[in-house]
Amino acid sequence: MELSKRIVSGLGIGSFVYLLLLLMSSKKIVNSNSIIFVFCISIIIGLATLIFDIDRFSFLTCLVIHYLIVNVVVTLGSFFLMSVENCTELLTSILVIYALSYLVTYIKMRATSRELDSLIKIIQSRDKKINWTNVKYLDRK
Repeated sequence: MELSKRIVSGLGIGSFVYLLLLLMSSKKIVNSNSIIFVFCISIIIGLATLIFDIDRFSFLTCLVIHYLIVNVVVTLGSFFLMSVENCTELLTSILVIYALSYLVTYIKMRATSRELDSLIKIIQSRDKKINWTNVKYLDRK
C-alpha cells in the first residue's frame, strides 16, 4: 500500500476511534489542539503500518512492534501536546483504543476478503463455462 493510502487509512481509523471515545466519554469538549493531536497521531500510526510489509517478521511480531510504536508516539505526544495527569490511565486508554482500532481494521479486512472471495467465485464459475480445449491461441512470430 502506498504512503498516501496509509495516511488516509490512519486518519480514518483514528478519527473514527476518537469520535467513538467522545461519544462514550463524559466530557465532550473538543478543541483545536485535540483535533490536531488526533490527526498527527493517526498519520504517524498509519505510517507505522509499514512494519507489516516486512516479510521476515511474523504478523504477531509486527503487531507487537506496531503496538509499541503506538505507545511511544501517543505517550510522547500526550506529554508534549496535552496535559497528562495519570500515566496508568493513559496507557490503559492506549490499550483500549488500540484494541478498538484493531477491531475496526479486522472487520474492514474481513469485508474486503469476503468481497474478493465472491469475485473469485464469479471468475471461477465463468472459467468452468468456457471450453478451454476449443479456444485457439494465436501464434506470435
